[in-house]
Amino acid sequence: MRLFEIENWPESKLDIDNKVYIVYDETGKEISRHAFQHVWDSSPAKRAAEAEVRELRIKLGAARREKDKQAAEAKPLSDLEKEYIEINRKWQRYFDAMYSKDTSKRVNGLDDESVQVYNDQMDKWMKRMEQLGRSVRKSVINGTYKPPA
Repeated sequence: MRLFEIENWPESKLDIDNKVYIVYDETGKEISRHAFQHVWDSSPAKRAAEAEVRELRIKLGAARREKDKQAAEAKPLSDLEKEYIEINRKWQRYFDAMYSKDTSKRVNGLDDESVQVYNDQMDKWMKRMEQLGRSVRKSVINGTYKPPA
């Protein structure tokens, strides 16, 4: 079995004796029946059963992806993610001090050498954040990560 393979999918089966297509969910429970009159005229029932199976598979896949996404978000922060958050916090503080639209937050009266030192440090932090961005989850990068309660 592959790592992300779903073991049981919804499916439809033909019950020729009862002239019906039966749709089962992923647990094997019967969901619905699509009856037909004659074997040579069973295509509409077969298409209806297959369409229902496709819808069930789409819903199941979406539910499992959402569950996996929530499980991934529930994990505690790794050391790299903690480092990313800390560097981002420092970078933002420097950015606000240098370029904030709110002039009351800006540091005024810096000489050119100080401005250059601030900019160089911000560049170093930005390069490190770009490196860390490859191994940090998107919610941390976007600032939407919420620690599990």
